[in-house]
Amino acid sequence: MWGDIVAKNPAMMKQLPDDMIYIMWAYEPLDSYDHLIKPFREQGNPFWVAPSLSHSSNMVPNPYRYMKNIANLARDGYLNGAEGLMNTCWDDNGEALFDNCWHGLFWSAEMAWNPIKTNDPEEFKQREEQFNRNFERLFYNKFEGTELTSQLYKVGALESNPKTSDLYVSNCLWEPLLNINPTILSRDEAELQQLLSNVGRSIDSTANPHLHYAYKHLLASVSKMMLQKAIDRQLTKGGAAHECRALAESFFNDLKNLKREYLRLWDQENGDYERYIVMNRYDNLASEVLNLDRHVFVNVELRNSNYEETNSKFNLQNSKLPLISLRTLDGDKDIYYTLDGSEPTSASTLYTEPFPLDRSATIRAITYNEYGEGVETSQYLLSHLAMGAQLTLATKYGSDYRSVYSGGGDNALIDGQLGSNTSYTDGHWQGYWGDSIDARIDFGSPREIHNVSMRFIQNTYDWVLAPKQVKIYTSNDGKEWQLLTEKTFETDPRQTGFLLKHYSIEIPQPQQPQTKKQAQNSKFKIPPRRRPQRRPAARMAHRPRTALMALLR
Repeated sequence: MWGDIVAKNPAMMKQLPDDMIYIMWAYEPLDSYDHLIKPFREQGNPFWVAPSLSHSSNMVPNPYRYMKNIANLARDGYLNGAEGLMNTCWDDNGEALFDNCWHGLFWSAEMAWNPIKTNDPEEFKQREEQFNRNFERLFYNKFEGTELTSQLYKVGALESNPKTSDLYVSNCLWEPLLNINPTILSRDEAELQQLLSNVGRSIDSTANPHLHYAYKHLLASVSKMMLQKAIDRQLTKGGAAHECRALAESFFNDLKNLKREYLRLWDQENGDYERYIVMNRYDNLASEVLNLDRHVFVNVELRNSNYEETNSKFNLQNSKLPLISLRTLDGDKDIYYTLDGSEPTSASTLYTEPFPLDRSATIRAITYNEYGEGVETSQYLLSHLAMGAQLTLATKYGSDYRSVYSGGGDNALIDGQLGSNTSYTDGHWQGYWGDSIDARIDFGSPREIHNVSMRFIQNTYDWVLAPKQVKIYTSNDGKEWQLLTEKTFETDPRQTGFLLKHYSIEIPQPQQPQTKKQAQNSKFKIPPRRRPQRRPAARMAHRPRTALMALLR
């Protein structure tokens, strides 16, 4: 039985069979694991220790992590009476190739049979150096040096480098091509290419073909990033169309070659089961690239108090209604669209200029190539009061942890684009890590608000938790805040599966004053007070693009 639950609640062990064998697992490279082993040793139950190759979501294990993790956990397990050691080699994403794991697995066997005896770093260093010489001789049939083994360390070092650590995760390549967020745009691809090039020159693709595949996977992620930045330049600054076409063709070739190499290596070590999963990832991403010139980009222009009305033909009663614009990458395709959710055809409305969004709508748009083949884009847009306001995030969303968690950038919570009902990696959900969410909306003038609604995701399998509590404050000046209302929600972390949480909070209304001026004063006159502490954070709170104080009516 995996022992992490009973380790936090040792009294539970007395309720379980005496011959239960607990597996005490820890995957971080710690100097000592005595504090984690203590509950099992004191209860007297038999237990094993389980280190890991840290291969769950990475393209290749990192020796700088697993060598220390395995050695120190084996040592502390042995000294505290563990009956055995089991190494874990997870592959959560279904893509990590097993042949990259032999170095760590052999080291696990070495430490299980003959663990290090002290916490002296010199003993660990000597044992590691001797093991690598033996591995070079027995695995690679090279009797001098550790040249081929050292290649594992050079690639592994990319995981701990903050400039390349996110590329080390295999999902980096599979995130939607058109999820172009501020984190991607701020990256220096030339610097990344130079870092990877220095590592790549040392890899022997014949001796280490699986490591070489992992390295090419990292390069493809950079190639994808270059294409995304070119797409953004063309959409926002009118960049050269030929640049996008050239980068798209280059990235498509990278995917084609990577897929061919992956299937070759997969078939050497595995059967057909789940082979198609990663194959489909390649095909789906390649399809995005091939249809890039016919994809319809839907842009929501949020018009706050600084916006100058430029399109007077609509005679808008509310100048803060957002404008919706549609375009293809090169701007050379006719776009036909519908707003009622019906299927678009060449007989639908032809897009000619931006139009205001005065109600919630599903925009479905289609473009055609010279053969009459259409590519459809669909986007639901939720119309709400905050779309004309100014949003300030006092908490940074987790795009540094994973780029897809930006949800689209600083205005994602109020731009009307909802996250998927089935996935939090579609680029439209905004995630927060280890901190409370603090979102502030400036309406520019008093607004009468009756209800605040928001959506969250909970998927405890992936450590995604919905918040337990929401507090709503009001302010006249953005400095002094008064608690208006708060609500606590039932969030059971033991619920499994992908769950959508719809939160709705009714706003208490003041007594009806006699005049409009009195109404404004009674609702927004706030006595000075200290800014309240924010609510405790969930471990990982994902936020939809129309979340806290965003859907208002």
